[in-house]
Order: sequence, then C-alpha cells, then structure tokens
Amino acid sequence: MQAVTSPPLAVTPTRFTLWANLVSVYILWGSTYLFIHFMTERMPPLYMVSIRYLIAGSILYAYARLTGTPRPTRQEWRSAGIIGSCY
Repeated sequence: MQAVTSPPLAVTPTRFTLWANLVSVYILWGSTYLFIHFMTERMPPLYMVSIRYLIAGSILYAYARLTGTPRPTRQEWRSAGIIGSCY
C-alpha cells in the first residue's frame, strides 16, 4: 500500500506583498489606459493597435523560445497569418 501524502501548504503572503501586487497592477493597468489616451491623439488607432500587438507578440514569442517551446512550423506560421489577417 502506498502512503498518501498531502500537498504542501501554500505560503500566506504578507500584507506588504498584497499591497505591492495591488499597486503594481494599478500602475501597469492605469498606464496602459493613459498610453492609449495619448496615442489616439497622435496616431491612427488601428496603427497604434497593430504596433501594440506586434510588440506583445514579439515578447511572448521570445518568452516561449527562452522557456524551451519548439519553433513553429511553416504550416503553423501560415495558419496564424491567415487567422491574424482575418481578425
């Protein structure tokens, strides 16, 4: 018979950690909306959105490659391009 082990207990975050997380979300999320507000005054909205998606996609692709995810195949790139152009 195999011994049953319980999962490790989660570490309770400190009050400082909770507030630091809340403040970081507040600043990052708020700065996103502030950026959108100022950039819609200076460039066309679709151009701004395409730049944001290109930057976000590049960051996510770099993260995926650094964590060991295999490179997409030519067929996957083609399918993603078709889906992206339809969006």
